[in-house]
Formats: sequence, C-alpha cells, structure tokens
Amino acid sequence: MICVILGLAVLLGAGYFAYVMGFFGSGSTTSQTQISDTQTTEPEDTQTDITPETDETEDSQPEEDDTAATSGVPCTSLTLSQDSITLDEAGGHIFLTAVSRPADCTDKITYQSSDDSIVTINENGMITAVAPGEVEIIVTCGSITERCSVLCDFEAATTEPDTDTPDDNDSDTQQPDVSASDGSDASLSSTDFTLFRPGEKTTLTVHNAPAGATITYVSSDASVVTVTNTGEVTAVGSGTATITVTVNSTKLTCIARCNLGDSAETGDTGDSDVTYSLSHTDVTLFSSGESFQITVSPTPGSVSWSTSNSAVCSVDGSGNVTAVGSGTANVTATIGGKTYTCIVRCGF
Repeated sequence: MICVILGLAVLLGAGYFAYVMGFFGSGSTTSQTQISDTQTTEPEDTQTDITPETDETEDSQPEEDDTAATSGVPCTSLTLSQDSITLDEAGGHIFLTAVSRPADCTDKITYQSSDDSIVTINENGMITAVAPGEVEIIVTCGSITERCSVLCDFEAATTEPDTDTPDDNDSDTQQPDVSASDGSDASLSSTDFTLFRPGEKTTLTVHNAPAGATITYVSSDASVVTVTNTGEVTAVGSGTATITVTVNSTKLTCIARCNLGDSAETGDTGDSDVTYSLSHTDVTLFSSGESFQITVSPTPGSVSWSTSNSAVCSVDGSGNVTAVGSGTANVTATIGGKTYTCIVRCGF
C-alpha cells in the first residue's frame, strides 16, 4: 500500500515539473518575439521620417534654376550688305556690313573667315585679301548665322622672290619696302552712303594712306554720281554706282546710292506713310573726336537720335556723330515710330 502511494506521488511530481517547464518556455518565447518586433519597427519608423526630407530639398533646387531668367534683347534677323565679293589684288580691302534687328538687339555680331590664309576679316567687318582662293565669311548674331562668299581672283606672285636668284641682292632687298607702301593699310571714311537731291555732294576721305601715295577716284556710272580727283562725290541721277579708290596698288570701294524720287525733291512730310532715308548707312571713323553729320531725307518734322553704344560714338539732336572709343555702334533715327540705322565703326 505504501509503495502504491509513493508511486502516485512520484508521478504527480513529475507531471507538475513537466507542466511548470512547459509554461516558462512558452513565456520566454513570447517575450523574445515581442522584443524582436520592437527592434524591427524602430528602424522602419526612422527611415520613413528621413525620406520625405531628402525629396523636398531635391525638388527645391530645380525650381531655383528655372527662375534664372536671361536678360537682353535677342537678334531676330541678320542682313548682310553683300552675299558675294570678288577681290582682284592681294591686300585689297572691302567692308562687309551686317545689320541686326531689332535696333536694340543686345547680341554681338561676330565675323569669321573659313580660311585665314586666303582672306582675313576683323571685328569691324573689314575683309582683306591674302592669297588666291575662295572662302566663306561667317557672320553670327546670337542664334542667327549668315554667309558671304569671297573670291580672291589674282595670281600668287609673292613666292617667286624666295625661290629664284637669291643672289640678286638689290631687287630682293627692296621689295619689302615696296609692299610696305602699297596702300594696304588705307581705308575709306565711308563704304556706303545715300544722296537724295541732284547736285548734293559728299567727300570720300582716304585714311592711313602712305606718304606720297598716288590716289585715284573712279565712278562706275557717271549718270548716277561723279567724283573728282579729291574725292568729292556729286549726285546726278537716281541709281547705284560703285566708286573705286586706288591707293598705289590697293583698291578700295564705296557704294553710292542716289534716291532722287519725287518725295525727296519736294520734301513733303505731311504724309505719315512717307519712307525716309539716311545720308549715311555705314561710316568708319579713325580718331577720337572725329565727327560727321547724318541727314534725313525728306526733311521730317521731328527726329529722335540715339546710339546703341555711347562708349563708341555719341550723337546729338541734329544727327552729329562723334567718335569716342574703338568699336562698332548703331546710330538710330526714330521718325514717326519707324527706325532708320547707320552703322558707325571706330577703328582706332
């Protein structure tokens, strides 16, 4: 009997022990799960807090870039005085005129030769022949580009003295002196002007001519303009002529336009549709303080004058233009809401 009681006690004790051990095991598992859950959620909450802050700073930067506005007035059109030019002598000069629109355009006009070994061009549009061949002059204003073809139609004779008879000391050593005085540095006071009345006069002046140079003036059409041996040009009839000025062996050209229509002769300014013209459309000045006057034909009731760059030239209320500094500027006459422009180049 005692043995039976002891056996039951042992069984009950073993069962109780197993129950207690099972209970604590499940409790520890639950607590571990809760700990791991809290550890997992903490980094997730931290990451979601950081992400929107990064997106907001990235979005704000492009908005600042987009508000950076460009200043100035862009070029909308570009017109060249010529689309093809022929030079028949090494060292020959001619100006290529480029006019940008609108008149208050702030884009700079630039000139470039496709081959400087054949033709060079400076910042004022002066083309100089160097060697035989054909090139393109590329003129750019803002996003607009125009081109002018230039043909140098002459023989390259400058290589012969270097390869033949090096012992001819007299002739070889004197040639550089001849080329230095050939007039290649000479230029004209104007390359394009307009006259409006029969008998109206203007004078072409040669600048930088060598001492003792022989200078001749020839009009291509005496029925349009005549020119004296001192450069005085006189309007004869309506039309366009080219005045060729030869300085020793260098030829320079100027376009002379005669607009002798009825409105110019009568001077009628009562019609609001009258088209006016300037006496000069492209002028080069060579020293500070040098001046000339632009006149308007027919004579308008009132004119407003302005310069695009007062550091290059100034203009008063009567159209008197005075050189100030080196560069190129547009002098504009405003008449009845219309604008008329003269290019002024100061090369000093």
